[in-house]
Amino acid sequence: MEQITKVLITLMLCCSATNKSVYTLLPSEETPAVNGVATVSKDIYENVIVNLKVNKLFSPYQLEFGMTRYVVWIEPSGDYNPILIAQFKENGDGEAELNFTTIHRVFDLMITVEGLKEPLKPSRFIVLAGRVWAINL
Repeated sequence: MEQITKVLITLMLCCSATNKSVYTLLPSEETPAVNGVATVSKDIYENVIVNLKVNKLFSPYQLEFGMTRYVVWIEPSGDYNPILIAQFKENGDGEAELNFTTIHRVFDLMITVEGLKEPLKPSRFIVLAGRVWAINL
């Protein structure tokens, strides 16, 4: 019985690791060189796991004076209240990677530059955006 349990757990982990979808995020007109990819999977509890990789970033102040950080937002389908997921800075070579988990299956994902430490809503300075459909994983 213990061996069967180990095999089942291994199979669940393997299967959940292989069911992934990749979404290319689209850059804004102000940031056409920036690239972003969101790799999406589900965990064993049906939560959506997002691995976000961005490259060709630049310092936020280069887009607009006073901007200090990048912020990742999601806006669940049918809800017009964006949720702040995380803040980050590029790592010095123009790249950044972020992992997060959400209960939402369909949502818009966007990265903005912000000047405030705790913004309440996204600024108008969108760097990347895309729609995630994590329904059939």
